[in-house]
Amino acid sequence: MVTKTPPHAATRSSRQQAIHLRKSAFACLLALGVCYVLFVWTTGGRVLDEWIGLSTSDVAVQPNRSGFAQAVLAWSGDPLVLAGLLVVVALVGAVSGRLGPGLLGIAIVGGSVVGARLLKLILIRPDLGIEASTTHNSFPSGHVAAAAGLVLAALYAMPTRARWWCAIPGAVAVSTVGAATVAVGWHRPSDVLGGVLTATALCLLTAACSHAWACRSLPGEHCDTQRYVSDPVDRGRPGRPRRSRTGAEQTGTRRARGRVR
Repeated sequence: MVTKTPPHAATRSSRQQAIHLRKSAFACLLALGVCYVLFVWTTGGRVLDEWIGLSTSDVAVQPNRSGFAQAVLAWSGDPLVLAGLLVVVALVGAVSGRLGPGLLGIAIVGGSVVGARLLKLILIRPDLGIEASTTHNSFPSGHVAAAAGLVLAALYAMPTRARWWCAIPGAVAVSTVGAATVAVGWHRPSDVLGGVLTATALCLLTAACSHAWACRSLPGEHCDTQRYVSDPVDRGRPGRPRRSRTGAEQTGTRRARGRVR
């Protein structure tokens, strides 16, 4: 007997994955909101954020470190470099047989950049009377959102077994871009965290929508009666999908076979 995975089992698995991805995306959005309220709207959080940012900038005052940070930001913000990396993401998806996720990865990068820009325009930075603190909102970081979106897009386009080869170098690259933005005084540490959470939430939402859409092309729970077995009657077509018989049908078949004998 040749047994295959029932269609309804694949449907349930895809639906469960979509639910887990939506919950994870909601958790990222919640963390993004908590980060914004804590480090932008509270005095203690604002002071801590500013102190860490100023300390990092003081360390990077040295010419060699400042030059490295500027080079990292110039490279990561170059439109040609970004376009080339997007083409690489699409090619990775096509080579690995995941062209759809590869194209969705491009949408993840674009959505991360646009989302960060919109949040900068919508969110405000109140004046809490803190010395050396401005009301110019820089939350979240667009550079970091783009870098994190690129890494997540590459991971999404890759097969599961190959993702670890990109995850660790990608995390180092995103951390480097984030540290560079803080070192040159463009962003605060909370902006870096906000950029990462923005890209992660968008990636998880994209994956959840993709799984939910895949469920529409799979048989639903009503396909529970289907079995993929080898039919002992049709010897010439083993493994042919057939509908499971009810008790009355099985009884009638046994009686018919008994009369033939």
